Amino acid sequence: MTATFRPRDRSLEAICLYAIFAATLSIFLDLSLKSGVRIRPFDPLVLVSGAILLVAARAGLRVSTGLLLYAIYAGVNALSAFKGGTGNGLRETIQSMEIVLYAAIIASYLDQIDWRKAGTLFLAGLVAIMIYNILWHVSHGFYSGWKMLNEPKFTFTYIQVALFIYLYIRNRSLSLLEAVLLGVLFVILVQSGERKALLLFVAYTGLMVLFGRISFLLVVAALPAVLLVGSILASSDEYVGRQFNSIKAYLTTDRETMSIDEFVVTGDEQTLSNAQRLFAKRLSEEIYEDKYWLGVGTNGYLDYVTDRFSDLPPYLLVGIHNEFQRARTEGGMVGYVVFLVPWLRVLAFIALRLFSRNPNERDQAHVALLAILGLFVHARFEGSGLHSQVNIVFAFLLPELAARVRVQHPGLQIAGPLRPVLRGRPAPGGNAG
Repeated sequence: MTATFRPRDRSLEAICLYAIFAATLSIFLDLSLKSGVRIRPFDPLVLVSGAILLVAARAGLRVSTGLLLYAIYAGVNALSAFKGGTGNGLRETIQSMEIVLYAAIIASYLDQIDWRKAGTLFLAGLVAIMIYNILWHVSHGFYSGWKMLNEPKFTFTYIQVALFIYLYIRNRSLSLLEAVLLGVLFVILVQSGERKALLLFVAYTGLMVLFGRISFLLVVAALPAVLLVGSILASSDEYVGRQFNSIKAYLTTDRETMSIDEFVVTGDEQTLSNAQRLFAKRLSEEIYEDKYWLGVGTNGYLDYVTDRFSDLPPYLLVGIHNEFQRARTEGGMVGYVVFLVPWLRVLAFIALRLFSRNPNERDQAHVALLAILGLFVHARFEGSGLHSQVNIVFAFLLPELAARVRVQHPGLQIAGPLRPVLRGRPAPGGNAG
């Protein structure tokens, strides 16, 4: 059932929606209060939104397929955590309940949120946080490698997700100004040192050419300038040059024949980062073979590696930077299946619509592909944490979200009017999932 509100509850509903929007954006801010436990802005904002929904909603929560799949995943994750002790289990249970509540709020408002307005505000917020992150680094003497602030660095990935979806749904050719801004974004990504974000930019550009939103001739014409700028930046900044070399090193390293001892290397920061990822992959494969069904338990990898290899350098003794690998290592086959099925569901959603004769269904497939690519890159290359769990929530709910895409010139309309933002009931045919 979909949550509905009486007229006198409309102000509460607005508070609920703005609070959940602020909670989502707060993930990219390095803000928290530590007093025994870590409290982030996300926590009270989600609790306020959840309380309003549960108290003011007359009908109840919408239970979509994506929400149900996430609840199952979160439950398995929480139960698995008890393998690491009661404290670890209770902590993970509380965190899982909070994220499930967050997912339930979004699922309940799928037909009531003005997604075009929300997406535009979200993109503007990400740009503001990215600018702050860059200015902070520059003011501290760092003209490249803008990754010292942990949460704000994620904007380099998510700005692209929001931006390229916006460019797609707007449904018109790039203006000269927009092409220049994409060029500026490319330079920012190179200087940031976020290798995965740079590769994502290349992939998004290729997809937009295939989808007819960016001219192939424009890309061909811009390619010499892009290569020239990239070459100048790599040669003029030692850090940027190492970044390009480290991408090649990671892709060409023979990880299957390396022994544990060979991972203990010396060199620059990015060589160490590559070594840690390869070391975690090799060790995860050993753990998976030994603990096939249930793994070492949620948050158990770090305890396992520090106990077994306490003599190794600290840079190797960190958590797994790959949610797919973590799910299989810590959750075993059971945890891996409940994590993997929703991603396969997204691929099935795309495949069933990609070659449809209905242009609207093709648009839905294209938008879903643009979104899942960014979500996958984050899940594949980042460590666990609040940002990863929210990333997973949107991956699990993506079929429900993409099913509401309506591409019209010059913009997007999703299951309802652009204004007002809030509505009393979903539009006919708006329910999906």
